[in-house]
Amino acid sequence: MQENSFIDFNNSTAKWLTIDNSIGKFMLESCISVKINETTEDYYFLGSSVLACKVYELENIFWDPPYMFSAIFSKNEVLRKRLYIDKGNVYYDKSFDLNTFKSISLNINFKQYKQIKSKAELVNESTKNSLLYGRIKKKQDLIEIKSFFPIKHINLKEKLFQVETGPVLYIDKIGKDISNSIQMAYIAFNLYNKCNVFYKNSYSKNIRLSEEVDIQIYKGC
Repeated sequence: MQENSFIDFNNSTAKWLTIDNSIGKFMLESCISVKINETTEDYYFLGSSVLACKVYELENIFWDPPYMFSAIFSKNEVLRKRLYIDKGNVYYDKSFDLNTFKSISLNINFKQYKQIKSKAELVNESTKNSLLYGRIKKKQDLIEIKSFFPIKHINLKEKLFQVETGPVLYIDKIGKDISNSIQMAYIAFNLYNKCNVFYKNSYSKNIRLSEEVDIQIYKGC
């Protein structure tokens, strides 16, 4: 894959087929890649968040208490995250039991993007309604982590801007298990090359953390 070729979010989906022949299909919100020793590269994809429901029920379709549900897909597993609305707590669930599914399929397409090289260019492209995307790239020892996501909300005032977007997939540090290291994060920034990342550390039930990292901005070609 070329350096400026990333996932095409408008034309990519993740899908599961359960043992009772129910298909779940998700548009994608974010992806993250983890490359180890310049060889093995694993991809994880965040499906669109939804308010969880009792599927195919005709009455009392919403769960009580209500919660937001997100699924994270890779080639051979599905992770899930829950945000309970009334308690404000995030529950990090283990992988689904794969016996729940007959199959998991990823329809991932890629497209070329052009990097935004200045604050002025970012503001100009935003006023033209260009679709913009962010990429965070970081290294931990011999592990390279890249998170890519669409920018969904931007504030503009003359030459000023501020992006606020998420949720996106993020890893603050790699543990023994890559899938358990993945965070649901939110991004905010008003410089074109630095962003603030807000996430809840999966190793703690209460601590919420933020950090400043480098970011690159792209527009679709």
